[in-house]
Amino acid sequence: MIDLKLDSYTRDLVVPIRPVEGAARIQQSVGIRLRTWLGEWYLNTTHGVPYLEDILGKKRRPEIVEAILRAQILGVNGVKSIISFNLTIDSHTRKTSINFSADTKEGLISDKFSVG
Repeated sequence: MIDLKLDSYTRDLVVPIRPVEGAARIQQSVGIRLRTWLGEWYLNTTHGVPYLEDILGKKRRPEIVEAILRAQILGVNGVKSIISFNLTIDSHTRKTSINFSADTKEGLISDKFSVG
């Protein structure tokens, strides 16, 4: 399987087009997974994070949100374990943010992500 490098800010393909490998590929895959909403991809409507169904809203239990997001990260091929995971839920703005690091078969990765 070949993954193409995406710009970490715009999520556009990097030109010249080139493959991404190693820990960078796994980190990119985690980012793609966390940014895909359940049902968003028409070829597989069971793929994605259930943001509308289980994460965003006024009264979401933090332990449920954390379990869902941890499972999404651990579900990425190559991720062995989560080393650190910091979840912030702002019920006023309905924004959920995570900051995590994980051990992968290619080395350590870390990233930040927010939705809402």
